Amino acid sequence: MARQDLIAALRNALERGETLQEAVQSFVNAGYNEREVEEAAVELQGKRLSKRPFAPLPVSVPTPLEEKKGREGSEEVEEGVKGKQLSKKGKKIFIMIAVIIVLIAIITLLVIIFRK
Repeated sequence: MARQDLIAALRNALERGETLQEAVQSFVNAGYNEREVEEAAVELQGKRLSKRPFAPLPVSVPTPLEEKKGREGSEEVEEGVKGKQLSKKGKKIFIMIAVIIVLIAIITLLVIIFRK
């Protein structure tokens, strides 16, 4: 029997307008076991998505707590990416300030030159 949480999550994705295949791929990409996700999709839809036979489950299946621990590292990576995005914004602001300073300097020089 498929995991009820996966069935509910797939149903939620379908209600949001995703196709079943897109939802399954999203869960697999997020680190869920492909067999478990597809079993949930089969139970939800009543048909197989791929023609590949189910591979046997590994002896040690990670618990939700272990999956959460595995995802914590990805959060650190996401924070690093956000930091880089902020630095891009900082670069844009720096360039804008530099351009304004150069324009002020040019205007000041022109005022001094044409005053004479």
